[in-house]
Amino acid sequence: MVHKLTVEIEYRFDQQYTGLKQWELPRGSIVSIIFYLTNIGEMEFNGILKEVRITMGESGFQGAQVSRKVEGQIRAVPQQKIKIHESSVLMIQEGLGWIKAEIKSNDDQPIEYYQITGNPPLPEWAVPFVIINSEQLEIIKLLKEIRDRVSNPS
Repeated sequence: MVHKLTVEIEYRFDQQYTGLKQWELPRGSIVSIIFYLTNIGEMEFNGILKEVRITMGESGFQGAQVSRKVEGQIRAVPQQKIKIHESSVLMIQEGLGWIKAEIKSNDDQPIEYYQITGNPPLPEWAVPFVIINSEQLEIIKLLKEIRDRVSNPS
């Protein structure tokens, strides 16, 4: 029987940033990436998180790559959401990047990954992100402050 899983990620930054979209990560920041798994299938899932790969670069396929062998055990009953891993990474290179997680079931049954419940399943779990220029974020913040001061003089 096929296992059905969703994997979600949450980002936590070493600094406070405002105005970021959920897939934008500032260059030069240390980002904690937290992985959550939800078993949306009808049977218990027992498996292992084998590896987490984070690729950063101009095209997302060249440039810096962080690969961590994890070997973390996973046990999730149907409809259960659990934290399966956390990694901290320094975002060093602007451009497109990918986060991929390799999960294997203990019973060697295939796994279907769902990014959004109801959509067709994917053969592997991967999420894109964009590393943006943190200096530009600071400039935008300062320009907004100037605009607000000019618009609302005391």
